[in-house]
Amino acid sequence: MKPRPVVLLLACAAASVAPAPTSAQVGGGGSIQGTVFDPSGAVVPGASVTATNVATAVNTTRRTTSAGVYVLSPLAPGEYTVAVSAEGFPSLTQEHVLVDALSG
Repeated sequence: MKPRPVVLLLACAAASVAPAPTSAQVGGGGSIQGTVFDPSGAVVPGASVTATNVATAVNTTRRTTSAGVYVLSPLAPGEYTVAVSAEGFPSLTQEHVLVDALSG
């Protein structure tokens, strides 16, 4: 059987998180979360999802759950490039994903 190329779909949402105010807290963090699907709409468990901070080149990597869900957290505020890869699928990259964190 000849393998056919399949494209991964990355659904992500950058979330704003407002930390609970405390006297020592000066900032906050955020997250990128979503679900990885294949073209048929089936979730892709075990996919590797990496967010790279454009300004600092710091990488945060997680694997999707059995439901295809991932949460990349905590993340410093800024612009990220998000890449997803899974065995048997071509890699997918989404640029200009913004994470915003509000100070308390």
